This record gives sequence, C-alpha cells and structure tokens, in this order.
Amino acid sequence: MRNGTDEASPGVALKPAGGLTLSPLMAAGAAAALLAVFVGVFWFFFQAQVRSAFHSPADWGHVLVIPFISGYFIWLKRDDLLREPFRPGWLGILPMAIGIGIYFLGYLGPKSLLVHANARGAGVGLTLFGVAILLFGWRSLRYLWFPLAYWVVFGQVISDALIKPVTEELQDVSARGAWVLLNLVGVDTERSGNVLTVFANGVPKPLNVAEACSGMRMLLAFLALGVAIAHTGLPRWWQRCLLIGAGIPIAVGVNVLRVMSLGVLSLWDVNFTAGEFHNIVGLIWLVPAFVLYMGVMWVLRNIIIDDETAAPSIDSSTLSPDQGGFRFLRPARIAYTAAFGVLLFASLGFRAGVTYLGYYLIKEPVPLRAPIDTVPIHLGDWDRAGKDNILGATMVEELGTKNYLDRFYARTESRSSKIRGPVQVHVAYYTGTIDDVPHVPERCWGVAGYQQLGDSEVVDLTIDRTGWKLSTGVFNRSTGLEYATVPVADPITGRPVEVSMPLGDYRLRITQFQDPRKPKRRLLGGYLFIANGRLTSDAYGVRALAFERTERFAYYCKVQFSMEINVSNDEDSAIPFFRESANELFVALLPHLMVRLPDWPTVERRAADIEGSAPAGPSVP
Repeated sequence: MRNGTDEASPGVALKPAGGLTLSPLMAAGAAAALLAVFVGVFWFFFQAQVRSAFHSPADWGHVLVIPFISGYFIWLKRDDLLREPFRPGWLGILPMAIGIGIYFLGYLGPKSLLVHANARGAGVGLTLFGVAILLFGWRSLRYLWFPLAYWVVFGQVISDALIKPVTEELQDVSARGAWVLLNLVGVDTERSGNVLTVFANGVPKPLNVAEACSGMRMLLAFLALGVAIAHTGLPRWWQRCLLIGAGIPIAVGVNVLRVMSLGVLSLWDVNFTAGEFHNIVGLIWLVPAFVLYMGVMWVLRNIIIDDETAAPSIDSSTLSPDQGGFRFLRPARIAYTAAFGVLLFASLGFRAGVTYLGYYLIKEPVPLRAPIDTVPIHLGDWDRAGKDNILGATMVEELGTKNYLDRFYARTESRSSKIRGPVQVHVAYYTGTIDDVPHVPERCWGVAGYQQLGDSEVVDLTIDRTGWKLSTGVFNRSTGLEYATVPVADPITGRPVEVSMPLGDYRLRITQFQDPRKPKRRLLGGYLFIANGRLTSDAYGVRALAFERTERFAYYCKVQFSMEINVSNDEDSAIPFFRESANELFVALLPHLMVRLPDWPTVERRAADIEGSAPAGPSVP
C-alpha cells in the first residue's frame, strides 16, 4: 500500500469492483440450466438431428460428435477466454430474437412462409451466437466464433433438397472415374450413366453406383475432419485453406478407387458389391485416405519452419484465487436473467403455439394392414411376368424403406397374339417422420444415363367407378370430402371388406426418356402418390399432404409404372400407348393396394379419439 492506495503485486489482476466470480461448479450449474431452456426452445430441431443420426448412422452419425469437438475447441482457448472478465454485450438480444423468429416461422408460420429445414438450423445457430454475445461480450467472439460456427455448419443434417444435386454429380464422377480405371487395368467395362457393367468371360455383371457409393459420406467426413485439423494444427490461414481444399479431391479420388475395387471384386462374386462386405470395403479405404490427408498436412506444416521462440509463460503461483473462476462484470446477473428469460418465454410460447394451432411436428407412424408385396400376381387381365425383383441392401438403403413391391405385369391382347407390356410396377411405402423428396424418374433416370425428352406431362386417368359406394357418410378431416368405398377381399381372411378409395384428382405424371445407345427405344415412367388418404402427382406436393401439420399420423405411398417401347422414328411419342397401359393396370391394382394401405378414415377416428374431438365433416354421425 502506497499513500493509502492498494496496489496489486505484479502478475495479479484485481477483481473488478462490483463484479461476480463463479466457481467452476457454480458456472456448470448455471450453464446446465441455460442449456436446458435452450434445448427446450429447439427441442424439435435437436430431436430431428438425433433421429437422423440413429436412422442413418453412416451418413449423419457425426452430428452427435460435432458438439463435443466444438467444446474441445473452446477448452483449448480457455486461458484466453478467462484472462479478462466477461463484459455482457446487450446487442446479443437482437440475433437471439431474429434466430428464434426464423425458427418459429419454419414450424408455425403459414405455408407460404415455411423456410427450409437448414434455415431453421441457421435460426438455432444465430440464437446460439446471440446468447454468447449477450453473456460473454464481443471480446469472447475472437475465441468462440469458430467453435460455434463449426457446430452450426457440421452439426446439422443437410436436407435432401440441398444435398441431392451434389450427390448426383459425385455419382457421375465416381462412375466415370471407376470406368476409366477399370479399363486401364484390363477389366472390360461399359458405362451407362452411373451404372457400370463389368464383363467376366463375356458375362455382364452390372454395378450400380448408387447414392451410398457417391462419396458424399467420405466428403462430409473429410471436410469436418479437415476443418478441425486445420484449425488446431496449422498456424497460417492459407495453409488451413489448402488443407481443407485438399479434402475434396482426396475424398472423391479415394472413392473412385473404392468403386473400382468393387468392380474388380465383382469378377469373382457380384455379392461382394452389396451388403456388409460393401460397407467393409468402404471402411478399409478410409485408412489410406486418412494417411494421405495427414501427409498433406505434414507437407503444409513443413513448407515454412518458424523460429521457435519460447512464449512468455504465466506463473500459476502469481494468479489470485479469483482468476481460477469465471469472472463477470456487474451486469452479468442481469444478462444471464435476460438470456434465461427470453429462452424460457420462447420455449413456453412455442409449445403454446403448437397446442393452440393443433400442430403435430413429429408424426406418428401408421402400420400397413398387410405387406405391399402380397398384392395379387393376377390383376384383372394382367399377370405377373417373372419373379419379383428383390433389391440389394445398398438399393434398399437408397430407397429408404423395406416396404416395397417391384414386379412386372403383362397382358395378352384379345385381338392379337401380342403381349402388351411388360409394365414394371414399383410401389414404396413410407410412414412416420420420413421427410425426404421421393425418388422419381426425373431425378433418378437421368443419372442412370437416359436422356429426358421434353417436360413431364400430367395426364388424367380414366377410373371405372362401377361398384363404388359414393354415399358413405364418412368425410376426410382435412378437406371435408366424402370417402367412396369399394368391396375387396381382405388379404388376411379372404372375406370381402369395404375399402375407402383415396380422394383427389386421379392423375399420372409421365416422363419420357431415350436410351442414347438405342435411339429408337423409349423408357417411360409415370407415378402418383397416395398420402394420408389423398392423391397427388407432385413429388414435392406429397409432403404437403403426408406432413400436414394438423395431422397426428402420416404415411405416403409411391406408385410408379415403367415401360420400354420401341418407336419407328425420333419424332414418335410413346406416351399415349404407355398411358393406356398404365391406366388399365392402375385401375386393377388400386383396390388391392388400398386394402393393404392404412384405412385413413379409421386412422382419423383414432386421432379424434386421442384428441377428444369429433372427425370433421358435414354429416359425420
């Protein structure tokens, strides 16, 4: 003490007047309480991330690990963060409010304002940044911005609409690269789109470079890994950028080698290209990919060797007890109360809004009444041609469901000995929280090497309603339209039951493709969807039906017809003939399909019983 004034010893920082110091235990308790209300606000978002991680661990399992990596980055900067007391930044309330608003609109706003799933994730991230600014101030962002941004970018599932175009391009690159390498090593291989045909002693063995083989998984993993390693292991920004950029060609190149190795293995046994062995091959190739990536980092790190000068160290014996905790300036209590209050109010408000609007953001699954593949092999004048197609594990993974039917039907004309068809019928059933854009010809056949001819056409189907009971007194809750029923034999008991027919316009979306290797051959695909007892021919509109926010339960079923037709010249269209064939087959198929799908009036009554309300409709008894 000099002249009556306290003077700190060198290396000892004074506790700020009126400040607040929290022990690690107290800070952990306060953080846990704040985290609880934060998760409460964004519960549906976090639940969706966990569900996707467990549903598709190979694709999205890493989203569960990313928060811990971000926490590790913060731990590395703990000394810098704690060197000075935290000064709350009141402007952090603004990004908090904007982020919460974006998230609310994404779930509760009108359909015209519904934002993308990853935009909701951006709302969560913006709120997280706002909380950090409010509690710890702008100075803390020098050390927190990267860990928080890393979590926002890599810690959420990328929606199907964003990732599909990239995946399709990677499929094409992988197929082209593997085709070139296989031929270079002497393996006779042909390529059509993303389908490779390897010839073993003249015997063709097709190898489909599906989405799982596109390399997207490896690319995402290497980008996340590269950003983490570059941040912690390289000092200069240009070195970090080069390392992150190197992850793209390494991931794509190694994936090409992986597809090539599968092509070579298929010479011995085509089963090597599917199932668990297929996954094992992918894991094996991760080892050289990782070694190569570490080699790139070693080169970048040793391009420039810095003079090693010892950085000044801080003698821990000179630190005051207060510096062992978390130091805040006086307004910290107010800032924490504000952050906690805003999040708590938002959490309670969100749930109140969901309840008031009668929304169900997590859909409950609806089981099939009977397996899809029990559809009769004889449908009117149509008979099954050959055996049902059983998809491999990789294709089932790409399809996204095990409830499917893939079968050919053919019809003998009464006026000639010709066979009409065969027509391939593909039916796939989804229920619960599936939120992907369905696989349709416009998206899938182009990457398989076919050229689309013109835009898709939506055509009306001619439906024979003979035998339909049109006055049932049962109405759809969403539209108020009355269901029609038709008697069909129960697939389990064989007894006739009344089956509700789907509501809406009976239309088929038809697209015509050309095989570049056979210009006179046309491949046609037509599809529609049955979703929650209603119909649509729009691959994006099906989500509006199946995931209507006021519906507790959800399902949709894709019904697709495919057919190859030879034409006489390039100007011919095979659509009229295909439309006629698909129309006849659909009329014969529909009652048998509906008796296997959930009876939606029954599902609606069940939902009404649970909710304690009567089903909607003008004259429901």
